[in-house]
Amino acid sequence: MTRAAADTSAHHYDRLPAERYSYPKLRLASSWLVVQCPTAVLEARHDAADSTGMRVLHAVKP
Repeated sequence: MTRAAADTSAHHYDRLPAERYSYPKLRLASSWLVVQCPTAVLEARHDAADSTGMRVLHAVKP
């Protein structure tokens, strides 16, 4: 794909109708994600909740 084609396709959301869409949320326990990190060859460095209660998991490739 050329750069020009990528640039025009990157804005396809601009052409969507103005209505709202909903979808089921994927909810995963952070403890489960931490346990799964080695399977994905990742190391969990940080797992905590931010001020809004959203979980933040920082995983890196060792």
